Amino acid sequence: MSTKVCNSCSFLRFFSYFLIFSLFVGSISVKASAITSLEKEDMVEIKGTMEKSNSSNIDESTNVLTPTEAIAELLDAMDKNDAQRIRSAFSADASQLYERWYARKKRGEKFRSWLETDIIDVHGRVIDPEITVHANQVTVKGTYMNDDNYTNKADFLFVVEKGKVVSWTMRY
Repeated sequence: MSTKVCNSCSFLRFFSYFLIFSLFVGSISVKASAITSLEKEDMVEIKGTMEKSNSSNIDESTNVLTPTEAIAELLDAMDKNDAQRIRSAFSADASQLYERWYARKKRGEKFRSWLETDIIDVHGRVIDPEITVHANQVTVKGTYMNDDNYTNKADFLFVVEKGKVVSWTMRY
């Protein structure tokens, strides 16, 4: 994948910051009518509408967060180290893995333990996240850091189903 920069990518970065800020304010939700990723051209196009709402970022027609909203909610919760919101972002059978070490895939109680020790207890968060969405897969790139003075390039792939994260893959 090339590192070509385009106007749509700049818009996506602005949109990502706006979405996270909106969650902070708590009064704006995003209803995306279409979000696509064109990986060959490395461009992102977003079509959607912004709408004032008191729905706490829930799609009122289905009462389920969209993949974009689910990940924006998770990133905001991580930024604030809101343990309950972080835990609630994941499905009961969520999994986590480091792409290079498939044998170390965590699911169930091992996943929950990893989430507590490696994310919540150390205030793990993503600085300057860049979000790309394709159907129910959300890529987050930026800088991961925590309060144990650990910093690394973030390249995360989330899979969202029914408004909850079912898979979190670290791709580095």
